[in-house]
Amino acid sequence: NKFSGDGVTTAFVLTGTPASNSLMVWLNGIYQTAAGVDYTLSGTTITFGSAPNTGTDNIVCKYTT
Repeated sequence: NKFSGDGVTTAFVLTGTPASNSLMVWLNGIYQTAAGVDYTLSGTTITFGSAPNTGTDNIVCKYTT
């Protein structure tokens, strides 16, 4: 999945439920650490602690289901 930041939204919904420990997230090409450090995962929803910036923060998520 790919998402773009808007400076307001902190939660993004994946198209599927990631298998345990399979989710990898990059923000502007920088790998993000899970377990509540950079983001949290609940079901299919990724939530960042602060909203990714408008137009400059590209979010890429890869995972297996």
